[in-house]
Amino acid sequence: MVDALKALDRAANGEGRVGEYQKSGWKIRDNMGLAPSIDNFMHTHQADSKLVEFGKVAILRCIARAELGSSLFSSVNEAGTAALPRRIGDTWLGRLFQRLVSGRDAEEFLATLSKVTFVCFNYDRCIERFFSIAVPSYFGPQYGSRLNEALRVIHPYGVIGDYDLSNPWVLSGRDGSKAQPDVNLSDAPARIQTFTEGADSGVVDEIAKHFSTSRMAVFLGFGYHKLNLKLFDLPKRSSVRDVIASCYEESESNISDIKDELGRLLFVDDSRGSDQLSRPITMYKATASDVISDFSRLIDRSLLP
Repeated sequence: MVDALKALDRAANGEGRVGEYQKSGWKIRDNMGLAPSIDNFMHTHQADSKLVEFGKVAILRCIARAELGSSLFSSVNEAGTAALPRRIGDTWLGRLFQRLVSGRDAEEFLATLSKVTFVCFNYDRCIERFFSIAVPSYFGPQYGSRLNEALRVIHPYGVIGDYDLSNPWVLSGRDGSKAQPDVNLSDAPARIQTFTEGADSGVVDEIAKHFSTSRMAVFLGFGYHKLNLKLFDLPKRSSVRDVIASCYEESESNISDIKDELGRLLFVDDSRGSDQLSRPITMYKATASDVISDFSRLIDRSLLP
């Protein structure tokens, strides 16, 4: 952490003022109990460049350490190669994988996966990690290299490091010695953005492009922050037929407000040019994994050719 801050100071032509970064760290630490999130606190103090830079380094460090401690990144099988946790089938990724492989061989699975677009507001690489292990494990090692053309994950606000889909072992190891070779804390200010800074226009256009050709939109574990929701301001004409939004542990008042907000953003024009027609939006008060299970038939239909 200290080395990363020294590197930031050198990059800014500083004169050994690492102590100023440390003061920013103390300020963040002392107010986390009051702030809705570290992103919100950084938004409030966006004019303080050192505080924002320190906040990004702290975020990157915490996520990198969480990845290392996660069973998704540290599990190995008897042969000593990367493996998935035993209870992976109870997670939303495990249950989605079950939908994707149902009644399909490897080629059909890859073709179906290529129709799915993940828009991930987290900085971690759990989705990439899951598929890089699940696909070669389920279908055979020769299919791991095919993921680069089939798996599409968009990180609107960046990601903590690159991930080689064809070589999941790079990020795991019994002693952790092979983990995170690509995570450089001093790269944090350039690698990730907060919602204040927003997503690059190219990323926004890419999200709109894929939404405009999708049959279904599913929101899982989403916080529905207004600045994030704006990224889903869809084109007037879209093929989306169904919208499912998880709202686990949200109040009825919040659910009603979120549904109204989604309704204002996710709309289509009638083919006759009349008034805008709202898409059907299902607000579901359940965990992400339960959403996948409980709407499995609807998801299956959306994945059909």
